[in-house]
Amino acid sequence: MEKIFNKKTGNWEINGEPVTYKVTWKNTDDGKQYVEEFTSIDHGYDFYKSRQKCAFSINVTWEHAPW
Repeated sequence: MEKIFNKKTGNWEINGEPVTYKVTWKNTDDGKQYVEEFTSIDHGYDFYKSRQKCAFSINVTWEHAPW
């Protein structure tokens, strides 16, 4: 499986499927687990970094799918 950049969509793809960047975190206010998914690596990583800096977020993770 090779990751290829699709210039038409502006996304990375594997076998024609966009690579999804998933950010998960736990909110300390309500104790709930949250998930946000992005097709843009830049938007996903910026969001991940902002969750890491947030005083109300713990256990922040960053994942790529499919891999």
